Amino acid sequence: MTRVSLRAHFLVLSLINEERNSYGLRLNEYGRYREHCSRKISKLRQKLKLTHGKGKKYTKTAPIPTANLTDAHLQLLLFEAERSWTYSQQLSSQRDPAKAIRQRATGRLRRAVHSAAELRNAALILYQSQRINSASLLEIFVYHFILEGRFHLRKDDFQEGVEFLSVARFMLDKLTTSAATSHDQALYTLFSDEIAPQIRYGAHSLGRSKAYDIDSIVNEVAPRVRDQLLPASNELFAHLSQEKTTLGEGSLLREILWEGVPVPMRSPELVDAFLKVQKAEDILREGQKTIQKDSLSSYIPASGTKGASKNPSSKSSKSKIAAYDDLLLALSDAEEVSRRLVEARELFGSGPISSESGVRDINFIHAFIGYRLLSQRIERDLLLVDSLTSHQKEAKGKLTQNAAASEDPRLNPGLVKLYDAILQSLERMRTLSIVDESINLVPAIEAKLSYSKARRLLYLSRAHSSVKKYAETLALTAKAHIYLREMRSHLASSDKPPEDNFYPITLSDIASLKSTLFDDEKGTKSEWFSFDGGRVGLPGIDQVPHKKPLFFDVAFNYIELPFDRLQARAQKAPLTRAVAHEVVKKPTSTEVKEKRLPTKIEEEPPVVKIVDSASYSIGGILGGWWGRK
Repeated sequence: MTRVSLRAHFLVLSLINEERNSYGLRLNEYGRYREHCSRKISKLRQKLKLTHGKGKKYTKTAPIPTANLTDAHLQLLLFEAERSWTYSQQLSSQRDPAKAIRQRATGRLRRAVHSAAELRNAALILYQSQRINSASLLEIFVYHFILEGRFHLRKDDFQEGVEFLSVARFMLDKLTTSAATSHDQALYTLFSDEIAPQIRYGAHSLGRSKAYDIDSIVNEVAPRVRDQLLPASNELFAHLSQEKTTLGEGSLLREILWEGVPVPMRSPELVDAFLKVQKAEDILREGQKTIQKDSLSSYIPASGTKGASKNPSSKSSKSKIAAYDDLLLALSDAEEVSRRLVEARELFGSGPISSESGVRDINFIHAFIGYRLLSQRIERDLLLVDSLTSHQKEAKGKLTQNAAASEDPRLNPGLVKLYDAILQSLERMRTLSIVDESINLVPAIEAKLSYSKARRLLYLSRAHSSVKKYAETLALTAKAHIYLREMRSHLASSDKPPEDNFYPITLSDIASLKSTLFDDEKGTKSEWFSFDGGRVGLPGIDQVPHKKPLFFDVAFNYIELPFDRLQARAQKAPLTRAVAHEVVKKPTSTEVKEKRLPTKIEEEPPVVKIVDSASYSIGGILGGWWGRK
């Protein structure tokens, strides 16, 4: 009989982690995951032709020959163990379960341990025939030991429970050190953190004084019982190290630091998301290097040509913006993954949690990813600001005359919108917990806020000046000076600049912005003076005639109303010389007498209508109902 080929890697822990997270166990939906395992088992039995017969009669399946073992057989045993364990967890999670329910939950957990033992025996046979590697065999042993340890803790057999779980933790540590990828390292760390509270509970029940020190418990218990539970363990670990050297280096995640302390990624999903972020950062960094080389070469005219390329900066800015978009997309995916983990931890108590003291949790990682996302978004907006301003400078430099007329009226409002987005990102960044906990980061963010507000007011004042609103322009520039003073105070309060200075602002930038504001104020005042012509007089004399509202256009279309006099009498407008003279003038005695004398009104005699008495009859009244008159 020919041997059926089997994959060299049967990653049990990776498979059950993906299945549990995808089908309900992230939210502690044990019933949903149990149904998924049942459907999976049914499909695998139909595929392997290992069904229990048709109809209601149960037919026991024949044992599987070892030569015909495939990947599907191992999955069948694995999902049978998972279904029994999930049902046990579902029964135990009930509020105040009865004694019969607790016994039934223990029985289902015993069944899960039996299926895991069958999976372990099948894996040993395959390992002896060199059809699976040592890493796959060790993962299957770890899965069996975890279920066995939980079963002994359920029966209050704490000594054996701590032994099985300690050996599983020891094997997970070995797998972590020999993992070729950061995904596998995070996976093994996740399972180590999952069984750490159970080791602590068993050690505390045994009366250990330092039950919180899990590493010391593992180092004490695991070497003593390792050879009994795991035969030929030294040979397995030696093969594991050899497999690492033959596989070589995989996709490893660079160390992520925050204020000099590494940020741990203890979830495989987070590691995969940050690997994409790291790749996008590398592309952005390489793109910036190539852009710098291209920009230097583009400004050097070749022989026989008239000059350089037309606009090399536009192509470079477009490519950088595209690279920033890819990086923001990767960071958004990482933020979504961390948010789901935080919600699962807060609502259901599931998710990665560190077993070591002093290690940052998932809430810190979520805030850190949010900080990175907002900082890169600000960098992208600043790149857009630089590209717009540089494009306008190039357009002005090409014209020798009437350069002011070439300015795009949409430029300043567009820059104001960009700075609105920058301010929104900075304000959201200010509310993050990691920013509040940092001593030097809070004044740095406040200084960036003040500087961005001043820059926004600069472009907003220029937008007002373009439509000849000079008073508003000067008010905005005066407010911008206030924000610059606030920024100086924030910079003076910080001891040293933060390490992650994504939006660098120096004293030269402040001085340059201040001089720009003074120049704009001077130009605005001269334009305002030339626009008014230097005329000084009473307000209201040289004003434009009032435009009649819509109501007056309809009601008094042919009447010219004296708006100036009406507003002056109502004290809603300043007085002109003519109106003031008319309002102050007192009435004469004859005018007073004329007002007091009543006017004679010729009254016409009233018209009397004679009504016939017949109209008041009943027929006359009721006749109106039928149309009579």
